Amino acid sequence: WGRRWITIDTSRVALAIARQRLLTAMYPYYKLYDPEQGVSSGFVYKTVPHITLKSIAQNPMIDVIYDRYQPQIEKLVKKIQGALGKEIPEWEIPVDCPKDWPEEAKQYHKDWKHLTFKRRREINQEIERSAPQEILYDQPEIDRSVARVSGPFTVEAIPPVFKEETTPIGGEPQPEQSAEPEDYAHISTLIDLLRKDGVTFPNNKKMKFESLAAYSGGIIHAEGIPKNGADNSERVAVTFGPLHGPVTARQVEDGLREANLAGFSSIIFCGFAFEGSAHALIEQDIHPNVRAFLAHIRPDVILTDAEGGSLLKTTASSQLFTVFGEPDIELKALNNDEYQVEIKGVDVYDPVTGEVISTSVNKIAAWFLDTDFDDRAFCITQAFFPDKSAWKKIERALKGTLDEEKFELLTGHKSLPFKAGKYKKVAVKVIDPRGNEVMKVIRLGKSGKIYGEK
Repeated sequence: WGRRWITIDTSRVALAIARQRLLTAMYPYYKLYDPEQGVSSGFVYKTVPHITLKSIAQNPMIDVIYDRYQPQIEKLVKKIQGALGKEIPEWEIPVDCPKDWPEEAKQYHKDWKHLTFKRRREINQEIERSAPQEILYDQPEIDRSVARVSGPFTVEAIPPVFKEETTPIGGEPQPEQSAEPEDYAHISTLIDLLRKDGVTFPNNKKMKFESLAAYSGGIIHAEGIPKNGADNSERVAVTFGPLHGPVTARQVEDGLREANLAGFSSIIFCGFAFEGSAHALIEQDIHPNVRAFLAHIRPDVILTDAEGGSLLKTTASSQLFTVFGEPDIELKALNNDEYQVEIKGVDVYDPVTGEVISTSVNKIAAWFLDTDFDDRAFCITQAFFPDKSAWKKIERALKGTLDEEKFELLTGHKSLPFKAGKYKKVAVKVIDPRGNEVMKVIRLGKSGKIYGEK
């Protein structure tokens, strides 16, 4: 079926590079056994003859071909013998004509060699034609007239595995519960690292904490006061995702609710991965009183040595917790019930002044589009890399057959026109030069209009 599993480094930069290479690479197009039926009919594979001694010994055509050429060859052998003036058996005639032979003998030798090679080639062809064919299933035939590129794909992680809880019966005492669940035992380490390194915002602006301490109870794990915030009395809540799993939409909703009740002005959701729905909730800024941020945690922060100590050396430029600004997206309704997404820039929060600054699209390394987002898996249907060099390979391969205008869009900031899908949602994923990614979801109304548009 042509399906392959691909395992790659799961760091953010590696994922961004892998997406770019997959989407801008050329792949062989294999010939189909039945083009109308599609891939399910199978491929046309290369075949090779399976030659055995039995297939040679029991082939009657070999003698027929030999007998057809033999009279002509014998005549040439006699002519060679006459030109040399001596008897020489056929099997002793050298393949390469000696230089001391007379010219007449050399001409006869040339004709003899040509006829002998012709007979041998015909016999070999007959042996290959009569031998049974072996199918090479790992070598499907390639159709050079078709250029094949990547189709839609998803980047997924192994889901977390939860242990099934059992309830003691028969009056057994309840076992003592650990203060921290196994999947959240890393939080104390993350709090220490966050206290030292702070949170890195776009443009390399840092939010350092005057104080950061563990927060007991609920979904919030730590509370801190920014060192250089616009208001020194501002309180920031911090919540961490599980060690082996993503930050979920449920955690975002509970975190916003708890932060509002506790009087926090901001909350930072730190995680190794984020569900698409969690991305959407944070980007929609659904809470009027609490500002929410999404911070990616570098995957190697929890590496430990044999004695349990951290192997990570925190420096001023570590950027263990990084925040990416919210993309500024505009959805345009075109004719024929089609839409087009245009990315205008990135809204960046300045933790020093507390202001939101709009930056240019130059802060974007790549952006992807899912024209029918199902709130679960982000499936790339359109991909755009402002760096034009990434598309050079495909451009060379498709030269003379590509649409120059549409191909130019692949390096721009406007999507190709598309129609509303089944779920009436459009998801845009943006990646900055550091490899950080953020996703924004735009809803479409039932009538096909932009959600909220009159």
